[in-house]
Amino acid sequence: MVWIEQPSPTRQPSAWAALEILRAGQLMESADGDRTENLLHALDILAGARAIAVNGADAATIGLAMAFTADAYIALDRDADDLENAVAWYTVAVHRLRHSNPREYVSRLIDLSEAYRARVHDLPWRNAERAVSVLRAAMVRAGRRGWPDLWARAALGLGVAYDERIVGDRKRNRWHAIRVLRGAVGGFIVLENDARQAQARVALAQALLNGDHITVADCDEAIAAASAALDWYRHGDDRYMRAVSQSLLGDALTRRNSPDASGFAAGINLLAEAAQMLAADPDPGARQAEAAALISLGHACTDRAEAGDTADGQRGVQALSRALEIYVDLGRPVECRGIGLDLGLLQARYLGDWAGATRAFEAAAEAHDVLLSLSPDQDTRRLESPLGQRVAGLLAYGHAVTGNPGAAAVALERVRVRAARQAIDVHRTWDPQFPAVPPAPADAWPITEFRTLLTRIRTLAPDFLRPPELADLQAVADSGPPVAYVVITEFGSAWIVLHERAEVILVPGVTSEALRQMLVNGYVQGQFFGEPGFEDALSDCLERLGALTGPLRAWLDEAGMGELVVIPTGYANLVPLHVGLAGAGRTITYVPSAAVLRDARENAAVASGRPGRLVAAAVTDGIPPLPYADAEVRQVATHFDDSVILSRPGVGGIEFLAAATGATHLHIASHGYANAAHPESSFLALPGGTRLYVADIFRQAGRLAGTRLAVLSACQSALTMNQPDELLTLPTVFVVAGVGGVIATLWPVPDLSTALLMDRLYARMADSTSPACALRQAQEDLAAMTPGDVLRFRQAHRFGPQAQAGRSTSAASQAQAPADPEASSAPGRGRSPRRPFAHPFYWAGFVYIGALSRPVIVEQPRGGRVEADPPPVRDDPVNDGQPFERPGVPRVSGRVDQPVEEIIDLRREQFRVTQQHVPGVRGRLALHELHDDVREVIESHIHAPA
Repeated sequence: MVWIEQPSPTRQPSAWAALEILRAGQLMESADGDRTENLLHALDILAGARAIAVNGADAATIGLAMAFTADAYIALDRDADDLENAVAWYTVAVHRLRHSNPREYVSRLIDLSEAYRARVHDLPWRNAERAVSVLRAAMVRAGRRGWPDLWARAALGLGVAYDERIVGDRKRNRWHAIRVLRGAVGGFIVLENDARQAQARVALAQALLNGDHITVADCDEAIAAASAALDWYRHGDDRYMRAVSQSLLGDALTRRNSPDASGFAAGINLLAEAAQMLAADPDPGARQAEAAALISLGHACTDRAEAGDTADGQRGVQALSRALEIYVDLGRPVECRGIGLDLGLLQARYLGDWAGATRAFEAAAEAHDVLLSLSPDQDTRRLESPLGQRVAGLLAYGHAVTGNPGAAAVALERVRVRAARQAIDVHRTWDPQFPAVPPAPADAWPITEFRTLLTRIRTLAPDFLRPPELADLQAVADSGPPVAYVVITEFGSAWIVLHERAEVILVPGVTSEALRQMLVNGYVQGQFFGEPGFEDALSDCLERLGALTGPLRAWLDEAGMGELVVIPTGYANLVPLHVGLAGAGRTITYVPSAAVLRDARENAAVASGRPGRLVAAAVTDGIPPLPYADAEVRQVATHFDDSVILSRPGVGGIEFLAAATGATHLHIASHGYANAAHPESSFLALPGGTRLYVADIFRQAGRLAGTRLAVLSACQSALTMNQPDELLTLPTVFVVAGVGGVIATLWPVPDLSTALLMDRLYARMADSTSPACALRQAQEDLAAMTPGDVLRFRQAHRFGPQAQAGRSTSAASQAQAPADPEASSAPGRGRSPRRPFAHPFYWAGFVYIGALSRPVIVEQPRGGRVEADPPPVRDDPVNDGQPFERPGVPRVSGRVDQPVEEIIDLRREQFRVTQQHVPGVRGRLALHELHDDVREVIESHIHAPA
C-alpha cells in the first residue's frame, strides 16, 4: 500500500500528482533493490498520481501519469498481458495529451507504435498497420510543429514499420522504408545525434537487404550504412548493436561479392564473429539477432556449397541447425518453418544427405502445423497453404528416398485437412472454462504452449488434430483397391502406394519444373482462361505425363490391378492422371485424402440397397445457353421410376437440397463457378439464375445421407485449387453431406458431348456397373461414337442437324460436333472425322471422386418420370438470385516458354473486373477473383525457386 499525504490547502492537485510521477520515474530508473519490485511499487505510485490528477482535472498531468504507467508495464515485460496493458495505457494517454501537451503527445505516439510492433495479441498485420498509422500521424505533427528531433524519431520508427509491413505490395513498402530511413539518417546528422544516427543506419542497411531483388547499388549502400554504424559502435559499450551492425555488414558483403571473391570470405568471417558475440550477450534480444546472423551465415555457406565447396556446406548446415534450435526455443514457428526448409534444401541439394534433410523438413512441417492450426480464418490458411504443401511434399519425398514409404504417406495425409481454428472454437463452447485462444496466428506462439492446448482439447475429443498413423491409412487401403499418393518436388516425383504394404516408386526425372512446363504450354491458359489451343496443349500434356504415370502403370500391370484410388497432391490435381494409368478395363478414381475415402465408403454403404430415386436440375437459358442440358436430364430420368426434375425458376440452393433428401442420385446439368479465392462461394447454377453454393451444402452436412452418386455436369466442378481445407470444394463437400461418390470435371466441357456422355453413363449403370466403372465405359463409348450416333441422338431429342450449341473462337468451345457430322472437316491433332469425340478433350475431363463400390441399381429406360417442383422452404440469404453477367473478354495468347507469372500478368488488365464466358461450354470463370490465386499458388508451388 502506497501512503499518500493528504493534500494541503496550499498544494494544487496537479503539482502534487506531478511530484508523484517524478517519484515513480526515479523508482523505475533506480538500480537499487529488486527491479521487478521497484516497477510494481512505481505502478502503485502512478495509480495514486492518476487519482490525484483526475481530482485536479489537469489533462496534461493525467496523460503523463498514464504514459508513465505504460512505460512501467513495458519495463516489466513479464508476459503478453503486460504489453497489452502498455498498449491500452499509451492509447488513453495520447488522447489526454493531444491538446494539452502536443510535444509529449507526439513522443508518446512513437512509444505507442513501438508497443504495437511488439504486441502479441490480435493479428500481426493489424498491429503493423496500427503502428504505421500512428507513426504517420507523429511525423506529420512533428513536421508541422517544427520539432526535428521528434520527426527523425518518428521517421526511424516508420521506416522500420514499413520494412516489417505485411499488408500491401512488398516492393512499394520496401521503397517507402528506404526513403523514410534515409530521411531519418539525414535528420540525425543535422541534429548531431550520433547514437540515433547509428541506429538509423542499421535500420537502413536491414531494409536494403530485406528484398526479393537486391541490386548491386543496394548492397553498396547497405555496406556503407553498416560500416558507418559499426565504426560508431566499436567505440561504445553497446556490444549488442555492434554485433548487429557487423552481421549486416557481413551479409551485405556476401551478397555483393561472388563466392570466390575476397570480400565474400570477409563477409563470412564477420558473420561468424557476430554470431559468437551475440551468443555471449546476455541481452534477451541477442538470441534472435544471433539466429539472424546464423541464417545469413548459412545462406552464404550455401552459395559456397553450390560452387562445390563441401566443407562450407557442412558449415552452413551447422549454422542453420543452430538457428533452428534458437527459434524452436523462442517459440517462433514462422522462422522455424523457413529455416527448416532452407536447411533441408541445403542438405539434399548440395550434400546429398537425405536423412538430415528429412529431419529438417520434419521440423518445418511441425512448425507449419502450428501456424496453420492457429490461423484465425480461411483467408490466412489459404495464404499459408502453398508453402505447407511444398514442405509436406519435400518431407514425403525425403521419406521416400530414404526408404520409408509409410512415413511419406503419413506426411502427405496430415497436410490435407487443416481447419483447426474453427474446431478450437467449437471445443471451447463445450467447456466454458476453456482458455481463450488469442486470435493471432502465433507469430510468437510457443510450440510448447500449443502442445499443452492440444492435450487439453483431446481430453474432450481424443482424435482432435491427431496426426494420422500408418495403420489408419493401411486399413483404408486394405478395405478396397490400392491407394496411391503422388508427390512432385524440385528433386523428382514419387508414388506412395498402399496395398498389402506401403511401397514407393521413385520417378526422379519428373520435377516440379517439368510440371511447370506441362502447365504453361497452353494447358493452364485453356483450363482457366478458355484460350485457343487447349486440345493440342492437352495432347502434349498427356504425352509428357507418360513419364510420371508409366512406372506406376507398369506396377499395376505386373500386379494385375484392375482398380486404383489416386490421391494427387499440389498441382497434380489439375491434370488427368487417369488417362496415363488406365489399362484394359482398369478403373481409376480420385479422392483428396484417405479420410475422405473412408467417409465416402461409409456413405456408399448407407445408400446400398435403396430403390433408385433421381433429383435433377438443368439450366438451358443460362449464359451461354446450353440447349442439350434439358435433353440430358430428361434422358437420364428415363432410367428411374421415381424422378424429380426441378424446372421452376427461382429454386434456391436450400430448396434443392430439401428436394434431394432421400434421393439416391443427383444430377445437375448447368454452369459451374469455381471461386479459387473463396471456395465456399463456388456454386452450381440452378434454374432461374439461382445458385447452389458450397456453403449451402456444407451447412447441410449429413442431409444427403443415402445418396450414392452426385453428377456435377458442369464446368471445372472437380478443381480443388489446392485449398488448405479440402472440405470447401465442390466434390468433397458433397461427400461431407453424405454422398458416396461425385462425378465432376477438370476443365470447361462442351454441351453436346457432355449430354452424350451422360446418356451412356446411366445406360452403363443400368447394367449393375459401379458409377466409377460406368464412367470409364461411357468415356470409351463416347470416344468410339460415329457422326451417325450423334445425329440419332439429336433427332431423338428434336435437335436437327442445324441445331447446335453456341461456339466461341477458342479450341475448347469449337470442339462441338459439326452441324453435319457426316461432313466433318479434316481432323486436327488427335481428331478423326469418323470419331468426332475421340480426342481426350471431350471425355478425359470427367473424373470420379469417392468410394469405388457397387451402385444402387439403376433401372433400364422406362420412359416414365415424375416432373415436380419441391415444396417451398425458407429463402437462403446466400442466394442472391442474380443472373449471370457475360461481358465479352478479349483473349491473349502466351509464348510456350513464357513463365507462369508473365502469363498471369499479361491477363491482369483484360480480366481485372470482367467475367469470361465461352458459348456452349458449361461454366464461366470470375477471373477478377481467380487470377490472383492462380498467380500466387502456381508461382509458389510449381515455379518454386531453385
